[in-house]
Amino acid sequence: MGSPQPWHFYLWTIPWIILPWTPLVILGAVEMYRRRLFSQPIGRFLICWFVPGVLVMSLSAWKHFHYVIPMLPGLCVPATLGMLSWIKYVNEQAKPRNLVVAVIFAIACVAGMVFTHHRWPDASDTMVLTIAVLLIGGLLVLYQAHRRSTIGQLASIFATAWSVAVCADYFVLPHFDGYRPSAELAQRANAEANRMKRSI
Repeated sequence: MGSPQPWHFYLWTIPWIILPWTPLVILGAVEMYRRRLFSQPIGRFLICWFVPGVLVMSLSAWKHFHYVIPMLPGLCVPATLGMLSWIKYVNEQAKPRNLVVAVIFAIACVAGMVFTHHRWPDASDTMVLTIAVLLIGGLLVLYQAHRRSTIGQLASIFATAWSVAVCADYFVLPHFDGYRPSAELAQRANAEANRMKRSI
């Protein structure tokens, strides 16, 4: 069930929904602009897929982050292009700063664990587990980048993304989104249907 939200609701909701791919989508969009791909058929197709749907949803008074999901597959192309551009850039660096990035990433993940433990104590165990999976996967990606292994980086990125998604979906989200409004609506509809059957 949706609820009244401001017109810009999806402008900050979409980047949150598509995590951890958000930086890659932005990088890929910039790369598509540099290559003038938005003036080609594939670029126009993606614009027609994503932009009108988001605009229509933004004009609606009732919004929910689930409603915009059908438009998100259009972001796969810039995300893929951004990922390949990032891997190419890292592999071409004479002295990549993988160790520095690893330390910063580890500090950020530990800080995230501490924050979630204090902010959401009821869900802290599952959230800390999810962040720990992200930390291990991220360090594995950086290790593969250190080895300059394109296949290793791609495999590590997708394995990490899927693992984090599974942890978030099965362990974290039930603490925050139990689909209670939808369940209550279904129960009321069933009760009304049964009442009407008895009255016939």
